[in-house]
Amino acid sequence: MEEGAAHVTVRWRQVPSAMGYLVHKAPGPDGPWEPIDHAGRDLLPVPGPYYCDTTGEPGEPAWYAVATIVSMEDPPGELSEAVQGTPGTDRAAPLRAVARADRDGGRLDQVWHLVGSEHVSQLLYGEETGEGLIG
Repeated sequence: MEEGAAHVTVRWRQVPSAMGYLVHKAPGPDGPWEPIDHAGRDLLPVPGPYYCDTTGEPGEPAWYAVATIVSMEDPPGELSEAVQGTPGTDRAAPLRAVARADRDGGRLDQVWHLVGSEHVSQLLYGEETGEGLIG
């Protein structure tokens, strides 16, 4: 669990048989649990093993648990042990970038590839994430 400026990053160990994970959130350790949905703007399953939640209110604690997805036909597995996280109230530090046009910086290789259609897309790092091919 990593708390940051207006967000919480949840991290977990990968499960070898998992094709994805469903991150849940609750106001307390006993629930009620709901999958995190960014107002319908994102796919709910994630390839894992981390998720950055920006839906919380800064300073308000929430509880997180993760369920494993092993196939599209089966329901998600049982929830993991719950952990607490609180989005930070501090603003993120300003980011400063300097571009130098007076010299050759070399080649910058493309890292992320967007694949899929208007209904389903997945970001790939290389060709795989964790244990299996995801796109």
